[in-house]
Amino acid sequence: MSYVALDLETTGLDPDLDEIIEVAAVRFDARGVIDRYQSLVNPGRHLEYRI
Repeated sequence: MSYVALDLETTGLDPDLDEIIEVAAVRFDARGVIDRYQSLVNPGRHLEYRI
C-alpha cells in the first residue's frame, strides 16, 4: 500500500484573504519515497518579501 503526504503553503491563515502559493506531495510506501511533486502557484498579487 502507498500513501501521499500533501503540503500546501499559503500567504497566511485566513481562507477569505490568503492564497495558496505552493503545492507539494510525496508518495511513499514501507520501502520509502516513490515519487515527489512540487509546484509554485501564482497568487495573482504581489507577495511580501517575508513570505
